[in-house]
Amino acid sequence: MKDVSPSPHCSTGSPRSTSPATRANSAGEAPCSGSCRHSPCDSPLRLSSSFMGRLRRGGPGLQSHMLRIDFPIATARLVLRPFRPEDAEDVCDYQGRFDVARFMRWEPRGPEEVRVAVEQMARETELASDGDCLSLAVVEPGTGTVVGQVELVLLSAEHRQGELGCVFHPAHQGKGFATEAAFAVLRLGFDALGLHRVIGRCHADNAASAGLLERLGMRREARFIGTEFFKGAWRDDLVYAMLRREWPASAARR
Repeated sequence: MKDVSPSPHCSTGSPRSTSPATRANSAGEAPCSGSCRHSPCDSPLRLSSSFMGRLRRGGPGLQSHMLRIDFPIATARLVLRPFRPEDAEDVCDYQGRFDVARFMRWEPRGPEEVRVAVEQMARETELASDGDCLSLAVVEPGTGTVVGQVELVLLSAEHRQGELGCVFHPAHQGKGFATEAAFAVLRLGFDALGLHRVIGRCHADNAASAGLLERLGMRREARFIGTEFFKGAWRDDLVYAMLRREWPASAARR
């Protein structure tokens, strides 16, 4: 996909950060606040004690015993893990493309820009405060190639709100990889973190990203008109969402 992007908090799309994914994009964009507290790239997902306390107080159905998540996360065909500096070459293969950058807040990136972005994403392994972003490399196990990235942004711990984002190499589109990886992120958000609501956003012209969000079972809630002057034209944004009570029906289809 090239534009499934979360809030402007992630390393991918926000002026405060340098990583690549900030809005729901077929190549996929997902934002991180840049305020992440960073931990080693192969460590389990770390959640602060204050964040866990807020979750426990947030209402029924919260799975506090599942909050420590060990990486990698394996799906049927993919592995999701924290980024490593050596992933830069694979990431450059897609972040350097014009068709990937089309709906992104950045232009095609060169090797040095990608190196900086990957170093930032490698530190995005902790959800401790509102705006923090968890960035994961999506790896095809047979080749060890990073084929894309997915992100989960903690929008509000108090209200248990999150945002999904992703970016994938066009050469690996059409295989269902983006759906498979994004579904794993939804499972993480609802089943492990106990989120109440997860949203996904994309450029209104990005049919591939909108299609992905719909395949995940997310509802289209809004179309915002003229949200910003983006690459020479006014941009419209689509917003999709799923509630925790809607998640079991989507999960049952996988």
